[in-house]
Amino acid sequence: MQGRRKGFVSHALKLNLDIEIVHCMIHREILVSKALPDQLYKAMNEVIRVVNYIKSNPLSTRIFAPLCEAIESDHKCLLFHT
Repeated sequence: MQGRRKGFVSHALKLNLDIEIVHCMIHREILVSKALPDQLYKAMNEVIRVVNYIKSNPLSTRIFAPLCEAIESDHKCLLFHT
């Protein structure tokens, strides 16, 4: 489907050479992180680490909900892929 010689990519490039081809849409944060400034890259990695820590343990997830209520947050749960 995405082949550069026979797939969709080759047909799309025939029509417009300026389009940008992205191989995988699932891991967009990796593609974006390649072009981020160093400080923003470090902040994003820290946020990912915190989210993964909270979501890795059901107890941490349950403790996170009352914390959100205590600070009067609009959201009470944390989505894994945010």
